[in-house]
Amino acid sequence: MASSSNDLVVETDPSGQYKRYDTIIRMGNKRTVYKGLDGANLKEIAWSKVEVTGEMRDDKNLLQRLCAEPQLLNSLRHDNVVSCFNVWIGDEKINMIAESFPLGNIGEYVRKHDVTDINAIKNWCTQILKGLDHLHRHDPKIIHRDIDCDKIFFDGSFDRVKIGELGFGWIFEEGNETPTFCSKPQFMAPEVLKENHHNELVDIHSFGMCVLQMVTRETPYSECRSNQHILGRVGRRIMPDALSKVTDSEVKRFIEKCLRPASDRPTANELLNDSFLQPSVSSSVAASSSLSMNEPRPFRIKGKSLETGPFKMTLFIAGEEPIKFDFPVNDTTQEVMEKEGLSARMSDAELSLVSELLGKLKTELSSSDGSEMKLLQITSEEREVRISFQETDEQ
Repeated sequence: MASSSNDLVVETDPSGQYKRYDTIIRMGNKRTVYKGLDGANLKEIAWSKVEVTGEMRDDKNLLQRLCAEPQLLNSLRHDNVVSCFNVWIGDEKINMIAESFPLGNIGEYVRKHDVTDINAIKNWCTQILKGLDHLHRHDPKIIHRDIDCDKIFFDGSFDRVKIGELGFGWIFEEGNETPTFCSKPQFMAPEVLKENHHNELVDIHSFGMCVLQMVTRETPYSECRSNQHILGRVGRRIMPDALSKVTDSEVKRFIEKCLRPASDRPTANELLNDSFLQPSVSSSVAASSSLSMNEPRPFRIKGKSLETGPFKMTLFIAGEEPIKFDFPVNDTTQEVMEKEGLSARMSDAELSLVSELLGKLKTELSSSDGSEMKLLQITSEEREVRISFQETDEQ
């Protein structure tokens, strides 16, 4: 990854491997996430800083467990759970190093786009539940306790997701009381407010609220005027108004199943076997994992090496004006596509395919002598990168 000239290194972790820039990726309640760099592997990372509250400060055992947790999570190695690399406490903050996801999260996506393809939502749900099932089956089990759509991240394309930001998670062993801090009130399970002990099923309630937001594009309880108002309704098990706006009976049944009282709420594994998530026999693309069911339009990518600096690329999509962009070999494909705004004129299926091909191109260029490469061309028909030498440099 090549950092922007605007990125300023302001901090290094105790090991010296990770650097934090002053660039903020996102901000939340008591949490700020910064852009950073893994100096050993030259990869972008996300550096989170979480404020140490008085409650945490008074509970030394809790702080120790929070700091031990990312090492455990990093050993999980699951396709749908974000890896944490390092954690420590300094300057009244819990510092956490994790994977970075330039494509953003589901919350950001649904606030901008109306996801009309129910198969896309089913795909997201299946992956989230697989991640939760893996956490909940771990010995000891791991409860996320802070699930919402802003913590489900896109991993390389809009049809692959990972559960992230497990900094407030809890390694649950029988007999241990769970801590009192928890998720956003809009996603909080009622038993968190009323019981000293609760289990992994709090994540299932939060997941159900995530599905509701995916379908309606509304944050649950957006009709409430304050957090106290929300907590009052949650405590009395009054459902958010958004639930009445779900017109698909099967979708509504699935959401309501997740929001049942804890004694009747299904596990992640049980939800994975729910009829709502099973492939439809009548579907013309039953096994598709693409966010968009539309086939990508024909396209081709041409590029010119300037020997110094990035490749100068042009993307030709049927029915669109040519899109010119730079392709620095040291940048990730996600960084290139985000920085150049390539998603603005492309469907999700096209975006996924172009991302895949640019990734292959990056591998080709990294393993070859760039000084010999003058021109290249990629076409969607072949789905493979082929370097083409031509006598003209006209694009």
